[in-house]
Amino acid sequence: MKRMRWIGVLAMLAALVLAVSACGSDDEDSGSGSGSGAQEEDTSGSGGSGGGSGGGGGGGGEAIEVSATEFKFDPSDPEVKKAGKVKVTMTNDGQAPHAIEIEGPNGDFETDTVNGGETASVTADLSKPGSYTMYCPVGNHREMGMEGKITVGGGKASNSTGGSSAGGY
Repeated sequence: MKRMRWIGVLAMLAALVLAVSACGSDDEDSGSGSGSGAQEEDTSGSGGSGGGSGGGGGGGGEAIEVSATEFKFDPSDPEVKKAGKVKVTMTNDGQAPHAIEIEGPNGDFETDTVNGGETASVTADLSKPGSYTMYCPVGNHREMGMEGKITVGGGKASNSTGGSSAGGY
């Protein structure tokens, strides 16, 4: 009788373990960020091919790859042709930890901070043509020159403070 009780307890324990592991997080958007409108995404070490298959509201769906080193981005002023969702993948080719924050027309978007050799991505809503500031929010890296701008649609509008961008096309 005691043996049957132990088998029942072990079966319930196994079911509990399976249920808990099924509730784990997947590798989709984490939704946690710092600041309003912040979005983080895919911080796995996989590099990404730069293909523009992202999707969603407002068209676009382009991708940018950026290398971060001490203390600059390469390229520092990337461009995309269409307004919309833009996936920015940053590879930390330096030694210090780095991240990218983008001041978009509908809020700020930030990657996780990653160490040398690691990669982080974020999909930013850049749904209006213009220029949007990107920078490294780690420590004083921005002040040390780690900033640039993403130009959308050859835009002439500017959005250097995260506020609304001037009219588009």
